[in-house]
Amino acid sequence: MPVTTCEVALVARSGGVEMGQAVAVALALPLGGCDVFLVLEGAARELAIQHETDGGRGPDGMTEQMEALLADDGVEVVVRWDAGDDLALPARLRPQVRTMGVDEIEARCRRAHHWLVM
Repeated sequence: MPVTTCEVALVARSGGVEMGQAVAVALALPLGGCDVFLVLEGAARELAIQHETDGGRGPDGMTEQMEALLADDGVEVVVRWDAGDDLALPARLRPQVRTMGVDEIEARCRRAHHWLVM
């Protein structure tokens, strides 16, 4: 019998506590055999930005969690980036994070087995 994995689309929009919860959920889901498609938009995009000026520490000191998340083969992290957004944003992102437009994000979310918006 073939082994199947589920894909979970997790959309993080808020900063602060909700942003930390989104990272915790995204770290836990692969342990249950799920692939994670994590979309960062709004205030949560801050997680994907490289922070060189403060010793690499991102918002709320979440650098270690983000590094673990980005190192996980079962997690894909994207930032919603549309025409008219900050043109410098892609150059400021961590190397493992890529940008994606709203149409492609919506298509991926429709293909996912489960989704969660935080």
